[in-house]
Amino acid sequence: MTQTETYSPHGADLGPLQCVPFGANGYTLEDAPGIVRQVHVIGESWAGHAVGQSVLTHGEDQYVAYYDAGRVMTIAHRRLDSHEWAHVLLDSVLEWDSHNYVVMAVDQAGHLHVSGNMHVDPMVYFRTTVPGEIATLERVPVLLNPAVEGHTTYPAFLTTPSGAMVFTFRDGSSGNGVNYYYLYDHESRTWSMLLDVPLFDGEGLRNAYAEPPVLGSDGFHHVSWVWRDTPDAATNSRVSYMRSRDLVHWETLGGDPITLPVRYGQAGVVVDDVPVQGGLLNGLHKVGFDAQGQPTIAFHKYDDVGGSQLFVARGAGGSWTIQQVTTWHGRWEFGGGGSLAHGIRLGRTVLLPDDRLRLDYEFRGVSGALVLDGTTLLPHAEVPVPQPYPAEVAAGAALDYPGITVRFARDDASVPGVHHVLRWEALAPNRDQPRLEWPEAQPLLLFSIGS
Repeated sequence: MTQTETYSPHGADLGPLQCVPFGANGYTLEDAPGIVRQVHVIGESWAGHAVGQSVLTHGEDQYVAYYDAGRVMTIAHRRLDSHEWAHVLLDSVLEWDSHNYVVMAVDQAGHLHVSGNMHVDPMVYFRTTVPGEIATLERVPVLLNPAVEGHTTYPAFLTTPSGAMVFTFRDGSSGNGVNYYYLYDHESRTWSMLLDVPLFDGEGLRNAYAEPPVLGSDGFHHVSWVWRDTPDAATNSRVSYMRSRDLVHWETLGGDPITLPVRYGQAGVVVDDVPVQGGLLNGLHKVGFDAQGQPTIAFHKYDDVGGSQLFVARGAGGSWTIQQVTTWHGRWEFGGGGSLAHGIRLGRTVLLPDDRLRLDYEFRGVSGALVLDGTTLLPHAEVPVPQPYPAEVAAGAALDYPGITVRFARDDASVPGVHHVLRWEALAPNRDQPRLEWPEAQPLLLFSIGS
């Protein structure tokens, strides 16, 4: 299957997707941009293709992880009471792959952990030997088991209810991978298995694409995922869900225990049994909550005539109700391998003060905030997406280069009343293939924003 093939289950050409708005209905959402308190120039950031970078604030220490002008993974650090940044270049160089984001965490002893630049690659992981001193970051080639750390992707750091650090990643490739969870002991500085078996196992036939666990007001960590048969993005299927209080013991929406690893035929976890080539895409299935704390999952799939639509499922009483929330025209065709550019971006449902739900989306320069009835999930209004950042943060790309756009990463774990936003500019993903031309590196800025 090639990257240019399309999928029209009814044989009809529906035309390109047009995100036709529902209508304002007199509803408004207020901007909440805040005020820029400080601006820091961290350095210059690679702009040839989009890749995730991050900012982390822990106590009085602040860290930024990014790829510099030469695509070298770089860590910057400052104390919050200082404008002086220290920089360390790590032994890892970015290739043309938009999967290779970089993430950070600080353990209970204050040590920084860094991982990233992996797409079916050997483990890339660093940690400090002295808390708060990035000059002491050392590469650790094997965390626990080299047999499952040679083809890693999607690193993420989590925290257990007791405050312990968890590291998760996929071993294998798209369509054939398993997900592992490691638990860190900050006293011995060693990793162990959080789970005796992988959390998901595609049995060599597929792999699970799970979103990070979302902690709800009910004390459960809520997870949604889809299955994918091959590296072809069109082979995602079956929106699924489970929950856990401790990230170890998992259960269905109805409270039935799940025996790990979760496999494709697991009973009680299917939210919407969307078939392969039905419009599902990994990353477009977002967990949120309604006014009663009941989980919702927003996702994209094709409707009965093959058109692109957004849907929201809500779990209550052990079962799911599903509501189509858009009446768009046409179809977003996607397929093939590599990082997709210019696709739909989807948020999770956010509870509004009047108990309605807000759902943000974006598609090729068109964006909107859907306001859904909190009881029926039917669309009540669609309004412009409120501006989350001050104008100087949200401004368009400063460089006049075709296709360059602004990227953001946000850190809310900060001093009360202040959050931090990392801003840089880059071209869109390019199916993880090299470009012949690209813009020069662009400034990487960090904004401290208060009310």
